Amino acid sequence: MKKFAKLLSSFVSAALAVNFVAPAVSVVLADTDNTIASLSETIKAGLQRYDAAIDVSSFGLKVDNEENKAESVKRITDSISYVRKMPDMFSVQYETSLSLRIGAGVITDIVIKYTNTREEADARLAEVNKKIDEIIEQNINPEMTELEKALNLHDYLVLNTSYDLNQSVPDLYDGYTAYDILMCGNGVCEGYAQAYNMLLEKAGISSIMVTSDSMNHAWNLVNIDGEWYHVDVTWDDPTPDATGRVGHGYFLLSDKAFAQAKPEAGRNTAHRDWNSKGFEATSEKYDNAFWQTVSAEIFTRGDQWYFINKNGEYSRYNESTGNVDTWISLCEEKWYTWDDQNNMPSYKAYWDGKYMSLIISDNKVYFNTPTQLYSMNLDGSEKVTVGNYINPYETHGLVYGLKLNGGKIYAVIKQKPDDEGSLYEIIAIADAGINVTHKVSFIESLVDMINAMPDGTSGKFDFNEETVLPSEAIDAMRDRDITITFDLGEYSWDIKGKDIGAEETGDLNLEIKKDQGVIPGDMLKSVSHNNSSVIELDLQHEGLFGLKASINYLLGSEFCNNIAVLYTYNQAESKMDKMNTTLVDSNGALQLSLEQSSCYALVLNNAYAPIGTETSVQETTASETISESEPAVTETEVPEITTAPEVTTVPETTTVSETVMTTEQTTVSETTAPEETTVPETTTASTEPATEASSEVTTTEATTPAVTTATTELTTPAETTPGTEKPEPEGIKGDIDGNGRIDLSDLTTVALYLLGDVNLNETQLKFADVDGDGIVGLTDLARIKQFISHKIEKL
Repeated sequence: MKKFAKLLSSFVSAALAVNFVAPAVSVVLADTDNTIASLSETIKAGLQRYDAAIDVSSFGLKVDNEENKAESVKRITDSISYVRKMPDMFSVQYETSLSLRIGAGVITDIVIKYTNTREEADARLAEVNKKIDEIIEQNINPEMTELEKALNLHDYLVLNTSYDLNQSVPDLYDGYTAYDILMCGNGVCEGYAQAYNMLLEKAGISSIMVTSDSMNHAWNLVNIDGEWYHVDVTWDDPTPDATGRVGHGYFLLSDKAFAQAKPEAGRNTAHRDWNSKGFEATSEKYDNAFWQTVSAEIFTRGDQWYFINKNGEYSRYNESTGNVDTWISLCEEKWYTWDDQNNMPSYKAYWDGKYMSLIISDNKVYFNTPTQLYSMNLDGSEKVTVGNYINPYETHGLVYGLKLNGGKIYAVIKQKPDDEGSLYEIIAIADAGINVTHKVSFIESLVDMINAMPDGTSGKFDFNEETVLPSEAIDAMRDRDITITFDLGEYSWDIKGKDIGAEETGDLNLEIKKDQGVIPGDMLKSVSHNNSSVIELDLQHEGLFGLKASINYLLGSEFCNNIAVLYTYNQAESKMDKMNTTLVDSNGALQLSLEQSSCYALVLNNAYAPIGTETSVQETTASETISESEPAVTETEVPEITTAPEVTTVPETTTVSETVMTTEQTTVSETTAPEETTVPETTTASTEPATEASSEVTTTEATTPAVTTATTELTTPAETTPGTEKPEPEGIKGDIDGNGRIDLSDLTTVALYLLGDVNLNETQLKFADVDGDGIVGLTDLARIKQFISHKIEKL
């Protein structure tokens, strides 16, 4: 809240002149002094009539000595402060200097010099009252509970108001009044509190404004079902303004909760030293309510409340039971960091969190992903796209939320979460029932983005809603030094421009169906063992691709480090043709290099489980999988300051011998509070009024050791002479390929040998027999695995 100047008073001859610069912040609209209240009502009535002199002679305000004079002046200044802070008195404007007439030892009149006319004041007040009526009509109905009314009006104010950080936004009364908030759309804490007061009063809910001198801040006490609760609308409004975002961390709290910081509940700063003139908020009913971590609008439909939680899940709260149900995960897409150089998403690192909004109109739900508007029924059924694909290359950003204004749905376009954002019109709500096909628009946008990619770069496109890569896109990639990943969720395609053939190709169907039963069961049995897992992958494209593609398929963690043998089904000759053998990586993913469509069978074997029915070799050492754990990414929502949340770098696709590397970027910002409010420490998520701080992103690399290699040098075996015994081969136990170290290549070689896919010479067999029992078996495989994963120190 902006600082108020102190009241100054002085006596001049027989009249008392008072310089009334601004009301004192400490005066609260809950004053219980009947004398002051009665005096205040007299002053209010005189100001509303625009009396040049307001008669106060009946109050016995003595000035016969210095002590009485000081007390009388204080009663008048307190009363005027009380009146000026009444929400409906903003329009009565007068000079800051006023005079007090004295007669017979008492103050008889307060002389006022007005700076506007009564007609002008009445017109301003009528504007506000009309606006309040419109807001109530659009957002409140008589069947709502007091809780629902308070929530709807809270969210309306936040979504339609911008906090005036530096008094830089045009307003009429410096942001202090309900007029500034409701008519100009900006203001400071006193304006927020007054506007919320007036709206609640119109909705039939009792509310008072509370202030804190030490914080230079104002907020509301609201009476819900007979209990008082604190509501700080100002601190639930993100700064800089984040269109479509609304915090709830300061909504309906007890005195106890309001006086404590609780970052995990969206509150980084405790309120303190407030003056509520005897009113107490003792009920703790809502101190741990679900809404505290919800940073988007909450919609009420009867006792059912609908919202999107921080994980992008469509959820429902039942007001009658107090239960929260999570229905549907609406979006698996990521909000990627922005590549300024290429004016497109980086597709390498992404912001933590889901930046989605709901709009509910006529029981139809609208929500956003980074590039698309969707609609569905209130129960979550019939999810469809609405309007065209929102091309980041054209909008210069991704969709970080929605706004409904004037019957039209707008996307909030940003390049990072703490941007203020711009509005991009998507569709009129009246036309939103028409499902406009977005495929053509997407294809055109895709080609434009590919053409805009500089040589030597890579990109990634979300194809969860698409299955066919158009020939135009393939032509745009041909013979260029670019690599593009087409992500379809469970699997993705990596295509290099240099790997596309010279001949013209048609559209490429990227869809892969799993376990469709195309390959006869006896064919699958002929290539699998008793303990094998078989997955059938049916590529939906027909014939040759016209290019080389690398398909990355996520099989699941249960197949980590399995040996995978790929077969293609030769339907003409009724046989299975073996293509290659590889290893599933420690993320449970497999990379396949293909040039044509077919129905493929993946035969997966656990390298440590007995093959078939052979059990002659028992494992004596527990086998543990090599894990490549990524750093945990957490989201914290705190409404004081908007800063960029954590950034996660998308791991590159790995082959069997690669180590996964992830890069985590976190933003640390320092902020300074505006003069009128105390602002908490910075974290990531929603916001609170404070001056905008620049966000610096620092990158730290953390390489998770998937495989550590030995470094012992190989020595060349000594030559033997005729007639002498052949010496033992020199080398490292476990180093089957003779490259001087024990690594994943050796592990794979032993696994393939046990499957019968490769032969080992005498020297290799010697090095593979790490336990020295004369047999290369599962125990040797397990020990090599444990060695390279640091489970044992030596073989």
